Amino acid sequence: MRVFIAALVLIFSFQSWTKADDISDFQIEGISLGDSLLDYFSEEEIKSLSVADYESKKYSRIVLRSNILEVYDDVDFHFKTNDKKFTIKSVVGGIFYKKDFNECFNKKDQIVNDIKTLFDSTEMQTEKMIHPADISGKSTEYKVEFVFNSGSIVKISCMDWSDEIEKQHNWQDHLKVGIYDIEFIKWLINEAYE
Repeated sequence: MRVFIAALVLIFSFQSWTKADDISDFQIEGISLGDSLLDYFSEEEIKSLSVADYESKKYSRIVLRSNILEVYDDVDFHFKTNDKKFTIKSVVGGIFYKKDFNECFNKKDQIVNDIKTLFDSTEMQTEKMIHPADISGKSTEYKVEFVFNSGSIVKISCMDWSDEIEKQHNWQDHLKVGIYDIEFIKWLINEAYE
């Protein structure tokens, strides 16, 4: 049985999760790493919705904002730009905070505590860092990552963008719950912003 990491549902409806053995057991809004976007969208929809908006164009993404989403305000999917199968390499759900950013920390802590029970032997890393997308150094990410033996990651983070970045890009402070393939992570760290 697949476990819904989208499962902020756990927090909102107090459902229980089954112990998960690996990252492929997790879903966000019913979608997992390794799934094909073709299972959810037509090729025409993928091409019309996708953007390659990093400096490196190796990966593209789709941002889905829809009232059909059950838990999140939006969901991002990344896939290799030239992949004809449109294999999902990351899936990330976001909840935006316009008023009280402390709500983000409360939700993050709840999710982390719930996930810890699923991964009692999985390495957990906590970090506060300046986000590389903001060259001014004024945007801060507060993150917790669960690192699997494969190198793939489940990450829960609160992103506090600077006022300048919010105005420049129309971005908002948010909570993100994401599942990331190791190949995508390496690209994001080493190539995406160069």
